[in-house]
Amino acid sequence: TLDNTTATTLQLDRIDASNNNGDGLKLSLLGGAVIPATSIDVGTFNNNGANGIGLILTDSTASIDITNSTFDLLGTIASASNNGASGLLVLLDNADLTMDTVDQIIFDNNGGTGITIQGATPSTFTSGSSFTNNTITNNGSFGFRGIFNGGNFDISLGSRTTPGEGNLFDNNTGAGVLLEMLQDSTGRMAIIDNTITNTNAGAGAFLGDGIFVRMLGTANPAQATNKLIDLTVPGVTPGLLIRDNTIGGTGAGNDGTGINFEVKEKSTLDGVDILNNSSNNNGIDGLNYKRFDQVTVNRFVASGNSFNGNGDDGVEIIAQNDGTPSIGAMDLTLTGNTMNANENDGTVLGVNADAKLHVNVNSNTMSNNLDDGLDLVEVALSVTDDRAIFGTISDNNISNNTKFGIGAGAFMGLSAATPLTFSDNTIGAELDQFGQVVIDGNGSTGIFYTGGGDSVWTNNDIIRNGRLQVADPTVGHGIDIEDDFFGFYEKHITLDSNRIRENFQDGIEIKNDGTSSDPNFAFFQDTPYFIEMIDNRVQDNLGRGVDILNQLVSTTFVTMRSSNPADPMKGNFINSNGEEGVYAVNTPSATQTQDVSAATPLMMDGSVVIGSPNLSLTIDSSTVSNNGAAGNVAGMVQSGGIVVRVGSAGQGNTFGNSSTDFATSLGPNTGFIPPVVVSAPVIPTFVRPGAYLQVTNSTMQGNFGDDAFLHGFTATPDPTGITGTWSAMMFAPMGGQGDPLARLDVVWGTAAAGNDNTFDSIEVNNQFGIGIPSTPNGEPGAFYKNADGTFKSRLSNTMPAGPFSTGGPGAGRARNAQRVAERVYPDGSFLAPDPGTSPDGGSFLYPGVGDSTFRAYAYNDAAVGAEMVADGFIFDRDPANGDFGPIQNFNEINFGGTYNSSANPFGFPSAPYAWGTY
Repeated sequence: TLDNTTATTLQLDRIDASNNNGDGLKLSLLGGAVIPATSIDVGTFNNNGANGIGLILTDSTASIDITNSTFDLLGTIASASNNGASGLLVLLDNADLTMDTVDQIIFDNNGGTGITIQGATPSTFTSGSSFTNNTITNNGSFGFRGIFNGGNFDISLGSRTTPGEGNLFDNNTGAGVLLEMLQDSTGRMAIIDNTITNTNAGAGAFLGDGIFVRMLGTANPAQATNKLIDLTVPGVTPGLLIRDNTIGGTGAGNDGTGINFEVKEKSTLDGVDILNNSSNNNGIDGLNYKRFDQVTVNRFVASGNSFNGNGDDGVEIIAQNDGTPSIGAMDLTLTGNTMNANENDGTVLGVNADAKLHVNVNSNTMSNNLDDGLDLVEVALSVTDDRAIFGTISDNNISNNTKFGIGAGAFMGLSAATPLTFSDNTIGAELDQFGQVVIDGNGSTGIFYTGGGDSVWTNNDIIRNGRLQVADPTVGHGIDIEDDFFGFYEKHITLDSNRIRENFQDGIEIKNDGTSSDPNFAFFQDTPYFIEMIDNRVQDNLGRGVDILNQLVSTTFVTMRSSNPADPMKGNFINSNGEEGVYAVNTPSATQTQDVSAATPLMMDGSVVIGSPNLSLTIDSSTVSNNGAAGNVAGMVQSGGIVVRVGSAGQGNTFGNSSTDFATSLGPNTGFIPPVVVSAPVIPTFVRPGAYLQVTNSTMQGNFGDDAFLHGFTATPDPTGITGTWSAMMFAPMGGQGDPLARLDVVWGTAAAGNDNTFDSIEVNNQFGIGIPSTPNGEPGAFYKNADGTFKSRLSNTMPAGPFSTGGPGAGRARNAQRVAERVYPDGSFLAPDPGTSPDGGSFLYPGVGDSTFRAYAYNDAAVGAEMVADGFIFDRDPANGDFGPIQNFNEINFGGTYNSSANPFGFPSAPYAWGTY
């Protein structure tokens, strides 16, 4: 013990301080002692009851080296082993200690830690050239523990300047290397060239990690402000450097995580560089970073590492909390790493509550993992949680994972201007120059997309996914876009110049039901998707090219366009898929599935009251050709090209005015004007539930069946009948529901409009649809026929008499659900009874006898109308001769349209399926 003493040097050579009840060597510096140069060389400090070496500094300053440098004829090896507590214990209290060298010492089989450095405010510990070439093994607690409650430190395990001088940490307990910063500590640390293996699980939070960094608070009510920062070159050199270490390995994995972080409160990481390490075969993750509260992370880089064969994930990075705008996002860079053959995911990136993660994930390999290759996750409690992952994920190879290539389940992007961008990734199989598979695709879906926000996907190869799920049509797609857990976040997705090919189910599957899968948030509805497809190749998938199901209360906008319509090599090419090229269903049914063949009957259980789906599908300057396969014909209906099926939804008006009872505000007099050249997402204005379809400047040829097939179908049960009285003196209807209508507005390309389509044949009238098994009742369109002889199908034997005959179907006539209700027509003609004498005054409308809710846009141009007639559209009026707009009377209905079968006749006055126009 030196108290208030100054000594120039203190040399302790070849000391054998072993087999003592207390410490082998205990050096206490107290009360202002100053020893600028102390050396402990070739000492043995073994088998002591407490510590091998105990260095206790209070209010003092010293420089102490522990080495094995002196030549010894007896071959003495410096060691601090088999002690009851620590091999080396350093306790600092208001003290400054420099340990330039701790070299070639054996710290083995101690009951506590191999080495402990403990500093309290305002102490400073500096390890200079560092801890090098030591053997730190078989200790009952941590291999190395640095714990600081205030003060400063600079620690190096291994040399920052000389390669190959790392330490061996093997078979320690709790953690191989542990750094704990409490409350307001500041320092930097380098861990270089070490081997850290076989660490055993300890108690509490210490699960047997190779390296564990903790930055925590204490009982102090003030928030912790710990800082890992390199003050020599702030912002350039890292506060924490982990480089060239072997952490785990075959048969030598640590029980816990290879490299683990727990960082809380207001701590700061000013640079973390994790470079060229192998962190393999550990019991939990290869790398795990959990950042809580209001932690600032200015740079977190993991580059050139291997995180393979771990018991959970290769890499897991979770950012949580962070509600203070001044903190900003955590900056994360993952480049040139391998995250392969892990028991769960290759890489997990997560944001919880209000945290934001700014990422650069580049040139990594995530393959052969037993779950997903890359998983983006989130935990949020309400719609106000403002979390996001944004930045760039590029040039990665994500192959041969058992489940998804990418699970995109987090909120992505800050805005349209700051999205999360995925570019130049291979998500699926890797092929050689001859097209042979070198690495298989992912076992299930390539990209499973459930998150909200803004993302851009450019020049990715999404190939041969789903090989392990060929019998399950719900998975195995190239891209599968569905609702997220909460269901109330918009999706803005751009797919640009991707190759989506040879997947074992659909190329792209889109499903939007607009609701939350969490019952606590089931009241959130109608969250739209905005999906833009530019210049993609969707080809040779075994299922459909693009499969869209929009259901219940959802709104989906899909725009397929070209970056340069004048260039025939641009645009989307949806070719040579095993089933339909583009298949879209709009329905109020919550139970309708999309992973069935087109021949499977469509569901009729949608809600009459709340069902309100809206689907917009634009296909411009694209090619949909050569789709369908001979082996799939039995499951297809009418067309292997473009199929659009519109279910009845949204009660039609039965009182007053039905002139706006259409899907959109299509037309020059009512607002939405379809673009002749599509250069941006097409967003029509929806007025009622229904669909908008624009097919312009496109080629459809070589598909099985027709190149396009459009039709409506009944998608709800019969609406509740109207009760009450309608007599010569009284009109008092009670209750009841209007008939839901199938509504479709179409823009079809023609030469006259400057957006001509090229095709072999189309079927837009379903004239051959009778008997189609997938259409309810095998009919060509939507209808209802529950009997109502007083109101909806008022019979001719009532007073006042209605227009419908008592013979034939009578009150049970099939009411056309692809026409609005009508009673008094624009030219003043009417259906009985006379509005002038009936007590309803003509306010009640008969369903299914007005304008068609299937409308085609003719630009008020007779030449366009003539081409559409030539293409196969059957119109009520005569647009080829300039006759546009609503029908003026009942007789302007085109009775050459498509009728139901004799089993479900419309009855008089009959109104077949045909098209309206502008």
